[in-house]
Amino acid sequence: MSRREGSLEDPQADSSISPLPHLEAKIRQTHSLARLLTKYAEQLLQEYSHRS
Repeated sequence: MSRREGSLEDPQADSSISPLPHLEAKIRQTHSLARLLTKYAEQLLQEYSHRS
């Protein structure tokens, strides 16, 4: 909380701190999306192999 308040006073300190958590969240989001797509692809592959 205090870090975000300090960023208003000191933008230079903010630029070195802020991008990291944002990037981490982005990576986590992409990772979960990739896992979801992988699960979906495996399901499709199973259905396809069962059909033939």
